[in-house]
Amino acid sequence: MDLASLVWRLTERRLRRVLPPARVASVLGDLAEDFARRRTTAGVVRAHVWLIGEARSLRAAYRAAAMQHAVAHTSGSRLMLADDIRHAWKRLTARPARPLLCAALLALGIGLATAMFSVVDSLLLRPAPFPHADRLVRHTLFRPEPDVMDAWRSGGMFEAVEAVRLRVFELRAEGAGTFRGAFVTPGVFDLLGVRALRGRLLEPSDARPGSDDVIVLSETIWRTAFGADPHLLGRRVRFAEESLVVIGIVSADVRFPTPVTVAWRPLDPATPSEEPTTIYGRLTAGTSLEAARPRAAVIMKALAYVPPNWGDGPKLSSIVEQDDDAFRRGGLWLLFAGVGLVYIALCGNVCSLLLSQVSARQREFATCAALGASRARIVRQAILEHTAIALAGAAGGIGLAAGLTTMIPDLFLERTLNVIDVDLRAQIVAAVLGAASVSIAGLVPAWLGTRSSPADSLRGSRQGGGDVPAARRLARGLLAAQIALACSLLVGSAILLRSFVHLANADRGLALDGLVLINVGGLDEAFARGPAMALGTAAIAAQVRTWPEVSAVALSREVPPTWDDALVRIDPSIPWESALRADSYRVGDDFFDLYGIRIVRGRRFAPNDAPGSTIVSERLAALLWPGQDPLQQAFDVGRTPSRVIGVAREITLPTLDAETDRPEFYVPLGSDSRTLYLNLRCRGDCPPGHVAQERLASVHPAIVARVTPPVERAFLSELQLPRAVAEIGGVFAIVAVLTAAGGLFSVMTAVVGRRRREFGIRTALGASPSQMRRLVFADALRLVALGVITGSAGGWIVARSLSSFHYGVTATDPVSWVAVLGTIAVASIGAAWRPALDAMRIDPVRLLREE
Repeated sequence: MDLASLVWRLTERRLRRVLPPARVASVLGDLAEDFARRRTTAGVVRAHVWLIGEARSLRAAYRAAAMQHAVAHTSGSRLMLADDIRHAWKRLTARPARPLLCAALLALGIGLATAMFSVVDSLLLRPAPFPHADRLVRHTLFRPEPDVMDAWRSGGMFEAVEAVRLRVFELRAEGAGTFRGAFVTPGVFDLLGVRALRGRLLEPSDARPGSDDVIVLSETIWRTAFGADPHLLGRRVRFAEESLVVIGIVSADVRFPTPVTVAWRPLDPATPSEEPTTIYGRLTAGTSLEAARPRAAVIMKALAYVPPNWGDGPKLSSIVEQDDDAFRRGGLWLLFAGVGLVYIALCGNVCSLLLSQVSARQREFATCAALGASRARIVRQAILEHTAIALAGAAGGIGLAAGLTTMIPDLFLERTLNVIDVDLRAQIVAAVLGAASVSIAGLVPAWLGTRSSPADSLRGSRQGGGDVPAARRLARGLLAAQIALACSLLVGSAILLRSFVHLANADRGLALDGLVLINVGGLDEAFARGPAMALGTAAIAAQVRTWPEVSAVALSREVPPTWDDALVRIDPSIPWESALRADSYRVGDDFFDLYGIRIVRGRRFAPNDAPGSTIVSERLAALLWPGQDPLQQAFDVGRTPSRVIGVAREITLPTLDAETDRPEFYVPLGSDSRTLYLNLRCRGDCPPGHVAQERLASVHPAIVARVTPPVERAFLSELQLPRAVAEIGGVFAIVAVLTAAGGLFSVMTAVVGRRRREFGIRTALGASPSQMRRLVFADALRLVALGVITGSAGGWIVARSLSSFHYGVTATDPVSWVAVLGTIAVASIGAAWRPALDAMRIDPVRLLREE
C-alpha cells in the first residue's frame, strides 16, 4: 500500500464518524475527485496537504452542525414540554370543578393513609426515641427497691440502673391546672441520652434531703404555662403545697416515662412511698432481654420481693413493650389495612371521574390528532393534567394528615413515647401515595381516553357517544370494585360496632355504680404486724362507718379488676409453670354485699374461719373440679393450703383478650397488708381526699389516704380499643360508601348522557317516563348486584379476620348483614335517582333540534 492510499483511508475513516449517513457517499465522492485532480495539477505533496486541511474543515463544519441540530432539538423539546404544561394548566383552570373534586378525593385518601401510617409508625415501626432503646428494660416494684437496684448494678448485665415514680402535680400559676410528672433518680437523663435545652439537669446532690426542691420542666409546659419566659430558670414556682426551683428545660420530644410526663423531680429510691416504683435499666452490649429475665428473677426471689410460687418470677419488659401488645398490634394493622382499602376506593373513584372527563374530550383529541399531534403528545398532556391533580391531592393530604394527627385518640397517644405527627417519613409516604395515585388514577384514563382514531372519535362525537368502549368497561368495573370494597368495609364495621355494644352492655357480675375508692397507706408505720394490725384495720373501718356521707363500706387489699396474680394447683406434683393462673382478692366480710357479688353455694367469711378458708368463683370451681362439689375441696396457691367454703358468682371483665378475664378466688383480708382500700358507697358526694386524710389521722397520724379513680374507669378502659377500632372503622366504611355512591352517580350520569339519543327515540315511540326510570335503575342494579356479590365474599373474609375482635357476634351475624345490605340499597337508590330523573325528562323534539 502506497502513501497516498494510506492517507486517503485514514481521512475517509475520520470523516465517516461525523458525516450524516445520507451525505457520506456524495461528500466522499466529491472529495476523491478533487484530490485526484490536484495530484495531477499541483503535485503529490501539495495534494496531500490540501486533503488533510479539507478533511479537517469538513469535520469541524459537520460536527458544529450536528451540535446545533441537537441543541435545537433539545430546545424544541423543552419548549414543547413548557407549552404542554401551560396548556394543561389552562384546561384545569378553565373548568376547575372536576379537577378540584378529584384532588379533594385524593387528598382525603392520602390524608387518611398518611395519618394512619404516622400512628402505626410511631407505635410499631419506630423504636423509642432514645439511644440504644432496644436495650432499655423496666420492672415495677411495690415497695422500696435500693437492694434490687444495687443487685442489678453488681450483676454485670446492666450498664446503668435508675428508678421512677409517677406523680400528678398541680401548678398554681395563672390557672395552669394539673399535669403529670415523675420523681426520677438523677441518672435517668444520662440513661436516656437526654440533654438540657436550657439550664441544667438533675444531679446526685439534688436527691438529698433539703436540696430536693428543684424541678425540670418540658418545653411543652414552659411554653404553654409560662409563655416561654427566658427568665424562668432559677425562679421558684408554686406547685400545689410546695415551692420548687426550676433548674432546667428539656425538649418537648422527651416523653418519659409516659407520653404525658412534662416535669421531673429528684428521687431517692430509699425513700418509703405508697406509690409503685419502676426500675429502668440499660442492658450491657451483647446481653439479650431473654437472657436477662431469669437472672433478674433470681435476684428478686433471693431478696424476697416475689413469692416462690411465681414460677419463673417477674419478667423484665422492654421500654416499649405492653402487656396486651399483640392484641393492640392486631387492631392497628387492621385499621391500617382498612385505610388502605379506602385509599384504593378513592383512587378508583378518581379514575372513573378522569375517565369520563377524558372520554368527553374525544372531539378535542381528534382535532389535535388531525392537525398533526402525535398520540404520545396527547397522552403526555393528559398525564400532565392528572399529575397536577395528584400533586394537589398529595399536598392537601399532608395538610389533612397534620390536622388528623392532632385528633388521635388518647388510646394511641398513651401507648408510644414517640411523637405522632407528619414527620419526614410520613411525608415520604404521602409523596409515594401521590405517585401511586398518578399510576392508578391517571395513566390508565390518559391511555384509554386517547386510544381511538380521529375518524372514529369525530364520528362518535356526532352520534352522541363520546367515550371509548374500553374506558366505559373499565369505569363500570371500577364502580363494581368500589361497591365491593364498601360492602366489605361495612360488614367489618358493623360487626365491630355490634361487638362493642355487646362489650359495653355485658353483665359484669358486680355493681359499680357510685363506688368510690380510698387507698389507705402507712399501715406499717402506724401498726405492727399481727394483732396490732388487725386492731388498727378494725379501727379504720369503725371510723369510716361514722362518716355521715357513707352508707356502706368494705375493706379489701385488691379491687376488681385490679388483682393479685396467683397460680393455682390441686396436685402438688404439678409444676408451678403448668399451674392455672387466677386472680386473687383479699377482702373483708362486707365486700360481697357492697359489690353485689352473690354467693351461689356455701357461705361467706366468718370471724372464726380457719386459716386458708377460700371462696372461689363459679368458673374456677368448674375448671378445678369439673362435675364435682367444690365445697371443702383443697387446692394450693403457695401459701397455707386453701379449702373452699363458698362459691361466688363470676366477675366478668368486658375484654376481648381471654387471658385478661381470668377466674378469681377470695381469701380473708388478714393483718399483713401494708395498704388497703376503703370501698365506699355514699348518700351524696363522698368526702374528698384531704378530708378523708384528716379524719383517718385521728386513728393514727402516720396513715395516708388518697382517693383513687373509680372502679368503673378501670372497666371502661377495656372498652377503649374496641371503641377506637369501631369508630375509626366506621369512618372508613362511611367514606367508602359515599365514594361508591358518588361513583355510581357519576357513572349513571355518564350513561344517561351517552344514551340520550336512545332514550329520546324510546320516548318518541311511546315509552313512559316510568319505563325510562326503570331502565336506569335496572342498569344501576346490575352494577350494584355485581359489587354486592363480590363484596359479600370479601365481607365474610373480613369478618372472619376480625375474629379476635368479636364479642357476642359471629361473621354471619344477621343484624350486621341486614344493616349493611340496607345501607348499600339506600345509597344506591339515592345515587341513581338523579340520573333516572334526567332520563325521564329527555324531550325528543328538543333532542332532534339539537341534532
